[in-house]
Amino acid sequence: MLGHSIGLSIVLVLFIEVASAQFLDWNRVFPALTKEDIEIIGQAEVAELDGKPDGSVVDWNNSKSGASGQVTLRKRFFVEGQECRELLHSIKVKGSETWYYLNTICLSDGNWKLLKPPRHVRRPANQTN
Repeated sequence: MLGHSIGLSIVLVLFIEVASAQFLDWNRVFPALTKEDIEIIGQAEVAELDGKPDGSVVDWNNSKSGASGQVTLRKRFFVEGQECRELLHSIKVKGSETWYYLNTICLSDGNWKLLKPPRHVRRPANQTN
């Protein structure tokens, strides 16, 4: 059992290291976003969803850039006792809308990092906006 726990811990550390190196760079994923857009998205991902149940949706909007979107908390789960979230992002910039699934993990210092790289998806079946 100890070997299994150590192996799982090593896998988790490797995922965190990869995720840290690949912390979501929204400018690379969606170049039209401004620094302010990215800060607003971060606020929606973390503070706005804290304590909310699975399925909660947070709208965000930057009136300066015209960018907007939604963050949906699809599910909350735990890895080695650390909270993780599966999120669905809808991002609208300059008339174009795109969706990404993200899995994030809350590190012991309170910062959120990607558990694995974002996955671009076509309009999810349950999204009507």
